[in-house]
Amino acid sequence: MPESNGEPVSDLKVYRVVVWCRPTGKPETLLDVDILSLSREAAARRARWSVIATRKYGDVDDVDWRSVEEVICQWFALCDRTATGWMDAGPLGEVPICTECKTKVEALKT
Repeated sequence: MPESNGEPVSDLKVYRVVVWCRPTGKPETLLDVDILSLSREAAARRARWSVIATRKYGDVDDVDWRSVEEVICQWFALCDRTATGWMDAGPLGEVPICTECKTKVEALKT
């Protein structure tokens, strides 16, 4: 789940960390793992990368990061603002969403 580290929700941004790893015993195979977090500090925690990579691929070696970048809102196709959280999109699961789109979605529900 997203981490907020006690920051006010309005100040949060979603960060995506692209981490690479190698399955144990396959030295030339590189695999990507995407990690989403609500704070840059949590995204940069190296200990989490290995745990998440292991959950996804089994035993892995050489876990390291490629990039830490802000995630763009994915709720409405034309939105290009930075996501500030997640919202349930039904069959798509949790989707990154910005404050403005979340306000619009909530207004449409009423």
